[in-house]
Amino acid sequence: MTAVLIAVQSPAVQTRLVRKALASLEGKIDGRIVVGGLSANPFKAVVLKDVAILDNNPWRDSTGFIACDTLFRAKYITASFGLRSLLGGIIGGNGKEGGDGNGSVIGDGIGNGKAGGNGTEAADGTETGGGAGTLTSAGGIIIRSAKITGAMMYLSIEPGVRPTDCSANSNAGGIATGNADITANASANGTTNGIASSAANRKATGPGRGTATSNATKIAHNNASGNIADNAIRNAASNAADNPNGKGNANGNATSATGNAISNANNTTGTATRTATADPSAPDTIPSNNNLKRIFRLRKRTEKKEKSDKEVFRIGNVKIQDMTFIMENFTKDKSKFEGGINWFDMKVTDISIAGRNLRMKGPVMSGICDSLSFREKSGYECRRISGRAEVGNGRMEVTAFRLLDQWSSIDIPELVMTYKDTEAWSEFVTDVRMQGDIRKSTVSLNTLRYFAPALAGRSMEAEIEGRVDGFVSDLGIDGVRFVTTRKTESGRILPGISGTVTGSLTGLPDVERMIIDGNVTGARMTSAGLSNFIRGWSPACSIDFGRFCKGETLSFSGRMRGRLNSFTARGNIRSRIGNATTALTIKNLVNKYRPMEIEGTIGTADIDVSKVIGGGPIGECSLRTGCRATLGRDTTGITIDSLFVDRLRFNGYDYSGLAAAGTFLGNTFDGRIVCSDPNLNFLFQGIFTFSTKTRNAIYKFYAHLGYADLHALNFDRREISRLSLKTQANITRISGEDIV
Repeated sequence: MTAVLIAVQSPAVQTRLVRKALASLEGKIDGRIVVGGLSANPFKAVVLKDVAILDNNPWRDSTGFIACDTLFRAKYITASFGLRSLLGGIIGGNGKEGGDGNGSVIGDGIGNGKAGGNGTEAADGTETGGGAGTLTSAGGIIIRSAKITGAMMYLSIEPGVRPTDCSANSNAGGIATGNADITANASANGTTNGIASSAANRKATGPGRGTATSNATKIAHNNASGNIADNAIRNAASNAADNPNGKGNANGNATSATGNAISNANNTTGTATRTATADPSAPDTIPSNNNLKRIFRLRKRTEKKEKSDKEVFRIGNVKIQDMTFIMENFTKDKSKFEGGINWFDMKVTDISIAGRNLRMKGPVMSGICDSLSFREKSGYECRRISGRAEVGNGRMEVTAFRLLDQWSSIDIPELVMTYKDTEAWSEFVTDVRMQGDIRKSTVSLNTLRYFAPALAGRSMEAEIEGRVDGFVSDLGIDGVRFVTTRKTESGRILPGISGTVTGSLTGLPDVERMIIDGNVTGARMTSAGLSNFIRGWSPACSIDFGRFCKGETLSFSGRMRGRLNSFTARGNIRSRIGNATTALTIKNLVNKYRPMEIEGTIGTADIDVSKVIGGGPIGECSLRTGCRATLGRDTTGITIDSLFVDRLRFNGYDYSGLAAAGTFLGNTFDGRIVCSDPNLNFLFQGIFTFSTKTRNAIYKFYAHLGYADLHALNFDRREISRLSLKTQANITRISGEDIV
């Protein structure tokens, strides 16, 4: 044992062990592992330079386009070990040291035993065995720190059915190269018949032929039983492990299960060609795949595996610097995309990660992210993400999560995500349920526009706090308190509205088709705040609602339902100057081609008009109206479909029976007013227009005053004072003075 410990301190031995580990891994994947340089410092660090994992069968379409053939590359990968982590375990596999030469020497990579392989060591005692063990402690790898510099990872999402030039037949041949068992025949260039399936496990409609370049570690003795000659199999195994490309010296007599010699394969260098036949039980097609699954041959487990709490690895500190992540989805049309992050064609650069206590124990992985920053090609830049996470057994817990970018700061003390199995993450929007609390955070539309391009051009921030529960596609919000503000170009912060909402958001991440269904309680605002809120969503709106109800605070409670481009808001508005009920439909909130519109009905109960408009002889008013408002830069206007006034106090008299209809478009009013009050009966129809630039005005109207009791209306103190008349006018005023 002492000799073994001394031996592994040698850089040469450590380098050999690492290369064997990489060769063993390469033999199990549909790809190649390239290492430009390797250095080892005993008991301290292993450094890999210019590392790359290459794809043997990159995606290609029917036009001949070939996707990137590099899954991963890195300028440097460094792993530092502490003496404690090395001495915490024993080096090697499960076999014994020394022996009589009757066992194979293939280590299992689990460091619970002593030096050697799964059987006994070479009879002459001069070798340490072909199965190098992993440096472990209590069965798990311990690394003091790991660092990756100058890395790139490429993920391609691929359709389930590959085109003709990348079909099941050719793919079956490629996989037969790696999967079929090699049975040595009299000639090194023989034919191996066996069953091979493609990486997707789909049917191959004909024979596929490939070159045996990746599975030299498959040994002819896999199914052998009985007496085996002294050194033939051991030498074949050792040389195969040393030569992952299948070129080695298999010296000795390879024997069959019955002990009869079949061949004496010396210098078996060359091409082993085999015929791959289709698995009749394999499906014709498969769902969407990706290069990561295909290269590493990842499959969904159909059998239940016994759970274990055994520690697999532990890394003290993790650093990743200057990394790039590229993702292309070939199942979607990437060209049909406007603005924001294109989830079908992503490129994330300048990735920097600092973490610690990364650990995998059984099926559970945990760790702490102290900082993560990156920028996406859309222009979005994340300055910092931090938090703790633990994932496994269908559950992911995230605590102390913080996200900071140029506009937003999000604080989530606890977030729990549950899922059926790992396949659910590929359908995260619909299959992963989230439950979490949001601590007081700031969310800006400038941030959200990268994830929901329909929000581009809007400028508003909201301070939020509350709880969420559900799936991204069907997300429940419970008691979420919000306070909105709007920042001007000069940096001035303008107030908006505040309140609490409980309900659901259905249809995310498609913001334009998302359905809002929520109850709003305790919403409070001033007219200026309402105006800022509307301008945040509709910057082109030219109506200054802040001119009305100055000094008054309005409260609203009600329900909202619908899509952002067409939703209804029903509720009650209360204030010191009176109350109102609303049933409004808000349209084109996130439509960049049309101005925002509001239509519906409004009813008031004894609202003090003088306090609404800032003075004058008009007092309380009770009315019902159906109206439409367009809030665009050049198309701002109000259309009154119907207006019924049950009570209007003016000059000390309560008018009734008033009705009106008309339009306010810009500075022009065109409408009709009818009154059937007991003391006033009249009809008015006309057009008033006024230019704020030239101060010119036009008055065109027709009025028929059928009856007016001026005394009853408080215009004349004389007891008898009545008036009736008809008039028609066409008046133009120039520059505010001359009348034509």
